Amino acid sequence: DNDDVGYSVERTLGQLLSQRLWWRELEKFDQPHVNSLLPFDDQRSVSQYSLSRDRLLDRGRPNYGNIARRYRWIKEAYRAPTSRDGLMTLFQDKSHRMAEDLYQINQMTDKWIEATQSALQAVEKGGGVNVIVGAEKLVPTLAKVFIYKLHAMFPPENIYASAKMGKAWCFDQIVKHYGPDTTYIAVGGSAGVEKSLRVSAKNVRYWPVNSSTDLRAIASRMEAQQQAAGTGSSNTPR
Repeated sequence: DNDDVGYSVERTLGQLLSQRLWWRELEKFDQPHVNSLLPFDDQRSVSQYSLSRDRLLDRGRPNYGNIARRYRWIKEAYRAPTSRDGLMTLFQDKSHRMAEDLYQINQMTDKWIEATQSALQAVEKGGGVNVIVGAEKLVPTLAKVFIYKLHAMFPPENIYASAKMGKAWCFDQIVKHYGPDTTYIAVGGSAGVEKSLRVSAKNVRYWPVNSSTDLRAIASRMEAQQQAAGTGSSNTPR
């Protein structure tokens, strides 16, 4: 049943947010990127203090040092999901159910998850880099990417959330990182992404995606370009 599968995934997402990602405490301290508070991070090992007992507010003011540590912990747990504190520890007794839920969603959506993974992998094989700009806040965006098993293609540093600063700010940061002369391929359901990128970057293309067929077409296009080039395509963030 579609509703049962959707409810199951939402419940798992909620558990991930509350039990591993401290979303209830961090929601009011949303950041557009996992490294946004890096200047406040003293880089002490998280094993030296209790993250669950530190205070994010100090006399009514945000304690950015403690908030920065929370985001660093999330980044490390996301990057190494099978480690002792990794995000996969939540699913030790739920792996079969999650696999079944994702399988059902994949079947109900014309294999959207499978097509997405194939497109992202094709970009990487061609020498490109996958970057995502989400419309939600950062922690839920990271959680959803992880739940749908896309974290291998999206390192935490390649995930931006536009809820706080807006998409234009996120695109500007991406272009600052990769350079204005890099070729950017904006993939999504709106050509507005391309227009925003063109403000900072010179070489921008837009590939619309409204179905899994469009995603499979991207994978095929990337593979064809790699074969034509022989050595693969240039560095092309998405």
